[in-house]
Amino acid sequence: MYHENKDTLLSLFYREASPQEEQRARQHLAFCEDCREYMQVLSRMNLALSQWPDEKPLSGTFDRILANIPPEQPRAIYVRPAISARPIFNIAFAMMSILLLIYFVQSRISALPLWQSFEQYWFIQALGSFGFVALAFLGLGTFITLSLAPILYFDLNKRTLHI
Repeated sequence: MYHENKDTLLSLFYREASPQEEQRARQHLAFCEDCREYMQVLSRMNLALSQWPDEKPLSGTFDRILANIPPEQPRAIYVRPAISARPIFNIAFAMMSILLLIYFVQSRISALPLWQSFEQYWFIQALGSFGFVALAFLGLGTFITLSLAPILYFDLNKRTLHI
């Protein structure tokens, strides 16, 4: 046998059903024992809930809550960096240092006997010893940068927010 949807029975119980839904639900309730029991459970639950006394907060609760809230909330302060030419000189110095280091490592690598065995590959021939070392430094620098990025990000946010 078809049972009426519980949502329809609830809307009938709370008198929110449309006249068509109400008529259809009442016809179903006349023949369905399960749905009648469900409506009785709803009635008993409503009666039990209506017998509970209303609870009210203690007097002065609102004042005690307001007393625990600080009058002024701490604000996040953004520190604007000053414009400076120092980073440009730092980058130029770092790039020159890296190029000199690559040249020094390249001269040492090309003197190794292992390098002659690598020179037979087209990739190494295209790059040369200087390009190979530059590519190795680029890979190493990328790895270090990506490893330090989360640490630098959280350190920057901590300093900006003044926590």
